[in-house]
Amino acid sequence: NGNVGYIRMDNMDYPFDVDDVRRAMHKLGPCEAYVIDLRECRYGNLDGAIGMTSFFLDQGTVTSITVRTPPYTGDTYVTYTLHPAAIQTITWTPPTQTGPPQYFVDYKPREFNLSAGRPTYVLTRGRTAHAAEIFCAALRDNRRATLLGVPTHGDASVPIVVQDAYRRTTIVFDGIFYSPNRQCIGSGIISCSGGLKPDVFVRPDAGIQYGTDNDNQLKEALRRLGK
Repeated sequence: NGNVGYIRMDNMDYPFDVDDVRRAMHKLGPCEAYVIDLRECRYGNLDGAIGMTSFFLDQGTVTSITVRTPPYTGDTYVTYTLHPAAIQTITWTPPTQTGPPQYFVDYKPREFNLSAGRPTYVLTRGRTAHAAEIFCAALRDNRRATLLGVPTHGDASVPIVVQDAYRRTTIVFDGIFYSPNRQCIGSGIISCSGGLKPDVFVRPDAGIQYGTDNDNQLKEALRRLGK
């Protein structure tokens, strides 16, 4: 619609869904704006959220997580930040009675920013959950996208792999996830989020059909984009 790229996702897994979006954005070619429809995006993983964020953001924090990983008795803090050429992961564990603090920095290749800073709206509802909420919070807090719709599910927690300074890895299921602006957006152990509130609240009409002429939320996004 008027050279607006419309991408609808039901999952946000890496690598499969990220690969699909990369191909879709290349196929769409240069767009004046994007609408990312995450209203039914309930599943995914952390790498999927980071990969999707990479398509829209040059640099900035994606998420930070507090986890409790054995054999440590204290919390471990992990932050994922995008840089122009890499994803930076910082893992920090405070000193404990049994050992000194640990600080570990790792860099991995990232997806390229394919959106060229174009205006972006993300459509949300109560079924927008987990990895999709990490993506939404990252784009919102980095002032890269406008959220439109109704509040998200309120559980951005996904399993993560934590690596310490000795390169020991642990899969963690009960981390507390924070947005770049330090809003608690999900946890496997406590309730800390009522969901992400949209920047533009638009309740869906009865009988809404996503991606069609009978989609009042999509129409409002397009109207605000001047389309």
